[in-house]
Amino acid sequence: MEEKIICKICGYGKNKAIQSLQAHLNHKHKLNNKEYQELFPDAQIYSKEYSYRHRQAVLDRDPAYKVILSENTKKLYKDPLWTEKHNKALKKSQNTPEAIENHRKGANRFFENRTENQINSKKEVMRKSWDNPETRNNRVVGLQRAHRSDAVRKNHSEATKNYCKNMSLKQKEIASQKLKDTWAKPEMRKKILKIALNASKFSLSPQAIKNRNEANKRPDVIEKRRRNAIKNMLNNPKVSSLNILFEKALLEYGLQPKAEQPVNYYVVDFLFPEQKVIVEVDGDFWHANPSIYKGDLRPVQKRVVAKDKREATYCKNYGWKLLRFWETGIKKDINACLKKVEEALNEFRG
Repeated sequence: MEEKIICKICGYGKNKAIQSLQAHLNHKHKLNNKEYQELFPDAQIYSKEYSYRHRQAVLDRDPAYKVILSENTKKLYKDPLWTEKHNKALKKSQNTPEAIENHRKGANRFFENRTENQINSKKEVMRKSWDNPETRNNRVVGLQRAHRSDAVRKNHSEATKNYCKNMSLKQKEIASQKLKDTWAKPEMRKKILKIALNASKFSLSPQAIKNRNEANKRPDVIEKRRRNAIKNMLNNPKVSSLNILFEKALLEYGLQPKAEQPVNYYVVDFLFPEQKVIVEVDGDFWHANPSIYKGDLRPVQKRVVAKDKREATYCKNYGWKLLRFWETGIKKDINACLKKVEEALNEFRG
């Protein structure tokens, strides 16, 4: 005897065999399965045959079933009213703290227990997805839209930090080698630079850009950036070979400077705090030695020259004696430079 699934509200299914009432309840009565079963606890929504086939199809990953399911889903999404209602309900349910926590735990369990075949299968699906221009464009647009949100950018940043923090030494070496191999290919380097350029155009909304520009002018933001810049330079000093050479010469000459020291807005090469003497050792190219570079300067040289002028003005206003030695002068006669430093220190003692 064929099993009968009948709607308890309108009697749908009396005159023909129905395998599932789900679509009927959603479209006809605007009810989901849970709401229907609350009204009629003993009512059936799926036939036993349907439930068995569905379960087997999920377990066996039947390709034919997946195609049918995909086609049916596409048909549902063609209905604007159903799509809008579905998306609202989905967004509402996914934004609850319980749903977010459950999703996080489930994702962790899934990624921790994946087999090698599952990982390779997922990689292959992703490759095919990115090879399809339409799918790739939809994915890029979605990512750009998502990263305009401050919350999404913050979460992404925190997740990246946690991931890198928990990487083993072997994983870091593998990632570093892959990155080097990628940048070694001219076509890949060109693609990455193009993506980065497009991302910089779309990652921030006009209002976010305006807010950022206004924030950069605030005194507290300027002070914070100054402190962070000095902290970064002290924790990750980039000492040139010229600085190492000059410091060694100073020590052999009997002078005891403090190298890479902060003086308000600046980190100076060598400092004699008691005598209030600052010594800067400048490379000819980066600091644009005027005896060599007399024409148009490059952008990086202009920035460094402007910084050097601000530093000189600050030293003059606050009683610091600034000595600046050029690379050519040091290599030509380093002893003459050392004598000038000694004379400046002796002036303080006199």
